[in-house]
Parts: sequence; C-alpha cells; structure tokens
Amino acid sequence: MKTNKIPLQDAHIVYFDGGKPAAGKGITFGYVLKGPTGEVIHKYGGNRNDNSLTTNDAEYIGLIEAISYCLRQGIRKTSIVGDSALIVSQIKGTYRVKAKHLKVHHAVAKELLANFEEYEINWVRREHNSEADAMCR
Repeated sequence: MKTNKIPLQDAHIVYFDGGKPAAGKGITFGYVLKGPTGEVIHKYGGNRNDNSLTTNDAEYIGLIEAISYCLRQGIRKTSIVGDSALIVSQIKGTYRVKAKHLKVHHAVAKELLANFEEYEINWVRREHNSEADAMCR
C-alpha cells in the first residue's frame, strides 16, 4: 500500500460523510463513489439507531462502508475525500486517536486500507462534500 501526496492518476474517487440527524436519534452516514472520469458509479446512505454513537463514529462508519464497497468491487486505487479534519488527520497519522470508541473504527479502516495498492485521503470543506452529505439525509 502506498499513500501519495500528489493526486492519483486514473483513480476512483470516494467521498464519505457521517453525522447525527436533526432529530438526534442515532447516526447517519454515506458515500458517493465516482469513476476515474468523474461519473457516479454508486451512492449509499445508511443509519444506525444507536444513540451512544457520535458524529465522529458516523464519519468513521461512512469511511469504512465506502472503502469496504471499493474493495468488494475490486477497486485497489482510490482517492478518498472527507470533510472531517479529525478523521482524515487520524488516518494520515498526523493526529493521534485518543478516544477509545474511535480506536476500533480507526483500526478497522487502516486494516481495510492496507488492501489498496494506492490510496490517498484528503480533507475538503463541507461545501465540497455535498454529494456524500446528501446521502446522510
């Protein structure tokens, strides 16, 4: 597995997101997978009715669902995009994972990412992640 600082050429792009619904019950998460030329290949949105889960849990679950789907489809080169600076920084290793409940998600995500030939993960502002955000509604 190789991570890159430069944009990957001919890579799929997967946008992920997660959050808590306005009603405050459980979490929502989702992702949008695009092909190397930008066409939407797959969209997914889900939820869990566990009120103990946080927004950061939701973000990690969105990421894990996204990369799991990529791997099931045989995609091994991807650019991953999310609007959670915390999750992106933890995956990159620039932030430590302090919260116990996030350590499990982090370990699962890193284990899955090890199956990619190449990947990059980058943070974007929320307005640049609107398609994945819409999957959480």
